[in-house]
Amino acid sequence: MSGENILKGCLVESDPAVIARERQAKRRALVVAILLQVLLVGLLVLAPLLGAVEKLPTTAVLRPAATSCSRRPAGLPPPSPCCEPRCSTAEPG
Repeated sequence: MSGENILKGCLVESDPAVIARERQAKRRALVVAILLQVLLVGLLVLAPLLGAVEKLPTTAVLRPAATSCSRRPAGLPPPSPCCEPRCSTAEPG
């Protein structure tokens, strides 16, 4: 037994009905606190699952990279001048 319970039993003014109401109030407060905590943790877990989902792209444009300037895969359009890789097979002068 805790010290608090021993002293309550010794007091002249102790009333069993008051003690029972206090226990019931403490029990109710504990249950409410546990339920609130479970609810909050559940919301923290479920919130990302219920949020807006990013739409994934359904198609992707993939082109193979050219391995060298002289060999280009068949079927590819010529690259634009701004993106043309600068390859030189022979150095000037």
